[in-house]
Amino acid sequence: MHTLSLRDLCSLEETLYMSAICMFIDTSDIFISFIYFLQLLVFFSFFFFSF
Repeated sequence: MHTLSLRDLCSLEETLYMSAICMFIDTSDIFISFIYFLQLLVFFSFFFFSF
């Protein structure tokens, strides 16, 4: 198990973001996905502003 570099972390975040968008589109329950999407937005804003 190697240590994650910043580039790996960014690609991982991007993959999680894309899968979350796919989940947001695919799911039938709009309310649940909306809550999930809001949590994701909060997480990414925190991740962005931490730099």
